[in-house]
Amino acid sequence: MTHPIEHPTYLGDIRFLFTPQDQGCMEARGIDLRTYDGVRLNAQRIYFHVREGTMPPPSQGRRWPAEQVDTFYNWMRDGYPRGVALQSRLLKAASPAKRIRRNLAEMDPNGPEITQLRKAFQGIMDRDPDHPQSYFAIAGLHWLPMPNVYCRHHENAYNPWHRIYMIQFEDALRSVAGCEDVTLPYWDITDDTLPEVLSQAPFDKYTIPRKLVALDGRTAVEADTDTRRYSPEVIIDNLNRYDVSGTIRKALGSSRWEDFNGWNADNPWVDGQPRHSGIIAAHDAGHNSCGPTMTDQDIASFDPIFWFFHSNWERLWWRWQQLYNATTLEDFKTTLLGDAFWLTDPVANELKPFKAGANETIDLRALDVDYMHPANEVLPEAKAPLVAGAIAKLGVSVPDTDALLVKVCGVDRLKIPGSFDLVLTANDEPIRHLAVFQSSTPQHCDTCRKANIFVGVFEIDRKEITGRRLAARIEMIDRSGNRSAFPLSQAGEPRISVSLQMFE
Repeated sequence: MTHPIEHPTYLGDIRFLFTPQDQGCMEARGIDLRTYDGVRLNAQRIYFHVREGTMPPPSQGRRWPAEQVDTFYNWMRDGYPRGVALQSRLLKAASPAKRIRRNLAEMDPNGPEITQLRKAFQGIMDRDPDHPQSYFAIAGLHWLPMPNVYCRHHENAYNPWHRIYMIQFEDALRSVAGCEDVTLPYWDITDDTLPEVLSQAPFDKYTIPRKLVALDGRTAVEADTDTRRYSPEVIIDNLNRYDVSGTIRKALGSSRWEDFNGWNADNPWVDGQPRHSGIIAAHDAGHNSCGPTMTDQDIASFDPIFWFFHSNWERLWWRWQQLYNATTLEDFKTTLLGDAFWLTDPVANELKPFKAGANETIDLRALDVDYMHPANEVLPEAKAPLVAGAIAKLGVSVPDTDALLVKVCGVDRLKIPGSFDLVLTANDEPIRHLAVFQSSTPQHCDTCRKANIFVGVFEIDRKEITGRRLAARIEMIDRSGNRSAFPLSQAGEPRISVSLQMFE
């Protein structure tokens, strides 16, 4: 980095000015150098100290050169722009991690690795349901059976919780004799095919051995019920209808954690309501694409495809971390727009029932896991984040484009008993679908209650809706895969707004 930089940004330049030693030293003095908010709020104090040579401590001989001080001053002068992180696309040829997860589509379906994986799956499926490393027991951690329901969705802990969950499942597979080095492949959901092996035993279905009761006392499934899934052709058609690949590209092109993750209420666009976007929106659409079991959060993890599906979401989070230099806890914090309490607070960062905190999940290689990304991987360029005029404090860029944001605000998902689609229509014709994956009893879900009212966000070309009447509807998806309308009037106070797309 050559100083001075005339127009620096936080993500591109400023966050790299502070060493871990600086961060630790100033934390004891009440100055947070690890996050955007911490640096911005203390910028004048920081500038005074680095200009006067009192930070870093003079005794350490690390005084900032005048040109580096000028870079920091220029950032303050320009209004503390957050900017876009520079992507790093250089990956190590080999990883020291012992668990290397591979693309299922690139593996020989008749080879020794898949043969071993079949043995491991069948081994844990055959165990007594009460065995702590049985398929039933591990799958049951995601939601049902009662009374302990744990899964985290639509919040910052979504990715950390599932990262540990994948390791727990992989550990169970490895506990089968002869499968001690097995790893969990991933299904690259952006591929236009479903690997054929997923339609073969034991990956095609699982027989749930016990009756499962929902949190409101209703029977979720009877004992000895098989999981159900759509045909490969229908799954791919559904993924295309939701544009899951496009949503993933947008998430990977977002250098801020909140924009990648989605469903974040710390920096809302409208009335304190989190926006349903980012990788969580892609995840929800993927669930709703796969079939009746995967659509139902109560029992989704019992479908064997769940594990290959979620191994991929875990991979995509890691890919994003690699792209934006966020693979360690301290570097990850620099991508946050909001407070890092969910990582650092010893109570807020708990990932029950696992004995781990969210802060312990950031460095995947420290967990002895890594991924071989797809051979034909195409990565998006980093994009400036979308903003709303209501929160634009430092000016926005309005491009010469017909791109609009259509927002369906005020949807209360606690009123809706199960997963659903929010469908945007123009003259009664469906033009966009947004999936929400949730329990059949969201009113009993701690995560759901945290942010029950949300904003559905759709990016649309103006020509597509000019002169047409916009409306929205909600479609429920039952355990047989059938769709039915849910009265919009019973889902809070939904309303539609349209605005230009604007960027920082």
